[in-house]
Amino acid sequence: MCAICRASATLTNSLQNNFSDVQNFFQGSALNGFANSLDQQLTSFTSPSDGAFTVDLKSISTEYSALQDDINNFETNIIAPLRTRLQASFSKAEIALQQLPNLIKNLNTELGINDSSN
Repeated sequence: MCAICRASATLTNSLQNNFSDVQNFFQGSALNGFANSLDQQLTSFTSPSDGAFTVDLKSISTEYSALQDDINNFETNIIAPLRTRLQASFSKAEIALQQLPNLIKNLNTELGINDSSN
């Protein structure tokens, strides 16, 4: 017989023959049974003010905010200025490259080199 089948048979037998014992297990003599104990344990995890899950969620939220601030500060203080400097350097390089053919032509003229075949 499988374990689940045995457990089911035991539970069925207990409910039919010892219902008050099963009820006492869950309720207890003064609401101190398994159900109350489970409720208290779950409340310690889910309490909206100081439950473990609530505390962890607040901690995660605080950490998320701090990381988002770090990302924003990095973008503002590091990435944006670097982007501006690199764009300025690229613009200067682009201008220099655009002027290069004229400079070569002027140098060739000064040196007396005929580049009409080029």
